[in-house]
Amino acid sequence: MEFSVIILSKAGDFMVEEQTHVERTDNGVKASQPFIINEDEQAQEIQAEKVFIPYEAVENIQYGTFDHETV
Repeated sequence: MEFSVIILSKAGDFMVEEQTHVERTDNGVKASQPFIINEDEQAQEIQAEKVFIPYEAVENIQYGTFDHETV
């Protein structure tokens, strides 16, 4: 599956398919339709419409084209 954003955080690494699925707020980042990288380095869909990651937990946000195997 192809993703366009990776959010590296202390809580885990999240991926979204479209850059429009990432929204920056005053306190952190909201990711819509997120996937999380599991222990086997595969992208696993989260059963949540959105996740919120506070800025103090965000380590890096990368934009580009990332091809990752999903579960």
